[in-house]
Amino acid sequence: MLDTNKVYEISNLANGLYTSTYLSLDDSGVSLMSKKDEDIDDYNLKWFLFPIDNNQYIITSYGANNCKVWNVKNDKINVSTYSSTNSVQKWQIKAKDSSYIIQSDNGKVLTAGVGQSLGIVRLTDEFPENSNQQWNLTPVQTIQLPQKPKIDEKLKDHPEYSETGNINPKTTPQLMGWTLVPCIMVNDSKIDKNTQIKTTPYYIFKKYKYWNLAKGSNVSLLPHQKRSYDYEWGTEKNQKTTIINTVGLQINIDSGMKFEVPEVGGGTEDIKTQLTEELKVEYSTETKIMTKYQEHSEIDNPTNQPMNSIGLLIYTSLELYRYNGTEIKIMDIETSDHDTYTLTSYPNHKEALLLLTNHSYEEVEEITKIPKHTLIKLKKHYFKK
Repeated sequence: MLDTNKVYEISNLANGLYTSTYLSLDDSGVSLMSKKDEDIDDYNLKWFLFPIDNNQYIITSYGANNCKVWNVKNDKINVSTYSSTNSVQKWQIKAKDSSYIIQSDNGKVLTAGVGQSLGIVRLTDEFPENSNQQWNLTPVQTIQLPQKPKIDEKLKDHPEYSETGNINPKTTPQLMGWTLVPCIMVNDSKIDKNTQIKTTPYYIFKKYKYWNLAKGSNVSLLPHQKRSYDYEWGTEKNQKTTIINTVGLQINIDSGMKFEVPEVGGGTEDIKTQLTEELKVEYSTETKIMTKYQEHSEIDNPTNQPMNSIGLLIYTSLELYRYNGTEIKIMDIETSDHDTYTLTSYPNHKEALLLLTNHSYEEVEEITKIPKHTLIKLKKHYFKK
């Protein structure tokens, strides 16, 4: 694979001319030029090669043209807005001796013109040893990319109540997935496209997981009491205004990813294998989008003591960051899956704590049947000076 943090110039092996596009036209054709041409400064010669699934690339204008990408039009090449549904924007770049063959998704290869067509590039059938079909990729600039951090492989166990009835239901979020997303696939309303590719060619996509309290699941029970309750799970955010229109994917009810083409363009369909593997999220087998849901449940207290119970869910947070040396969060969405719902409970020591204000440990043990060593811990925890 070619370096993903390089800006390249692409020149033909046979004639030494460079692929270029006119700076002031968003849908200019791609042609061949010499660096000695008088008006060369009016043309873009720099290209960013964004890797996508299946060992292909999106060849993107780096100098200007609002991040326009190579696009096949009949047998010629122009630059147009990136679309995740446009197969003629996908290119395979194959090593050939010390140069490369650039092949379209339609099987044709990039070929330099000859004679009166010297400045033209077309797609033609591949012919072995034809130097007009061989290209030099010369790195001319290096982009700073973030280093991949350590990824946690296993989520910590859910919180449990201590003997004193103390619990923090939310665990520290653990980084469980991390990957880079090409800027052409991200709709970032805060910066324009030309600034985007020069300052943030790649965005950082992260996945965090943690345990947290399920809303509505905190229940107090008397001895031998049975109660029903409703707890919430899912996501509270409107996915269309967050994740769908930002990166072109949605989270469905099975917590899997489904890739959609956003109304505003872009989208991550071309790197769906990368995303599911690096973020460790499955493809969705459902059609229903994740939203906020309520689940009905029941609990009973079989003991002779009052009891408190809470439900815990595994929460997944998907977060997208703009990166220009520092990280700036531009999107996040949080979901929870009811299949992870777990109960934890503890005796309600309210009566014992009240008795300990004016009774001995032995007296309270006799009344409540709570062991003395537990009462000592309770008093030490709740009556700290």
